[in-house]
Amino acid sequence: MSILFSQERWGVVADVQVLLADQGHAARDKNGGMRVSEVASNYNKSLVFFLKYNGGIFDVISNKASRIVIETSWFRLSDNGCGEGGIYSTLDEDGRSITRYKSFKSDSAECQW
Repeated sequence: MSILFSQERWGVVADVQVLLADQGHAARDKNGGMRVSEVASNYNKSLVFFLKYNGGIFDVISNKASRIVIETSWFRLSDNGCGEGGIYSTLDEDGRSITRYKSFKSDSAECQW
């Protein structure tokens, strides 16, 4: 998972990109190896990022110097990056709508696809 945050007039934008491993929800949905992405915005709401078209969100639970923890709720990413059509994943595990992910921070040059 790669999340690139940037500041815009209306708030912070999070460009989320995920390479789905062939395990957990991706294996269940036969999407292992797929790259999915979506852009979410916080619209100046503190630490909560919304998807414009499908209502999914993620909350920043913890943001430390070396890692970030997010909690997703129906956060739908697609292989075409616009949340409609194609292959998509809600990033939920075990059929739950809320899942937490911990990612370690790295230099942005290492996160370019």
